[in-house]
Amino acid sequence: MIGVNTAIATAPNSEGVGGGGSVGVGFAIPMTVAVPVADSLISTGRAGHPDLGLSAQATIVPSPGSTPGGLYVTAVSPGGPAAQAGISPGDIVVEVDGEPATSVEQLVLVTLRHRAGDRVPFVLWRAGARVEVSVTLGAAP
Repeated sequence: MIGVNTAIATAPNSEGVGGGGSVGVGFAIPMTVAVPVADSLISTGRAGHPDLGLSAQATIVPSPGSTPGGLYVTAVSPGGPAAQAGISPGDIVVEVDGEPATSVEQLVLVTLRHRAGDRVPFVLWRAGARVEVSVTLGAAP
């Protein structure tokens, strides 16, 4: 795998603060993410990440015979992509882009793996019913 180095893990120094030397573990952004960002920076001067227009809290644990597990939607940007798709605060996202919603990081990955204008399927749980929507990603402000 080829990527762009972004950070390294360091050993603590004598005061217990990181930075005492590399422990041989590095972290990188994969090229599938880095190349589109670089291309956008070169052509427009902006990173050009897509925007979902929603915020969510960590995973909700499913209750037997009741609410399924997922991500609790805490806020939706007025007029943003999620609002236009019909997502509202209080909805529970149970699937994102065809995968069970288990982590808020999935929402970040959607914006890294797709481009503005792409349609991403979401499955929600609202008022005891399953609701399927498609969010057309917008350009980040």
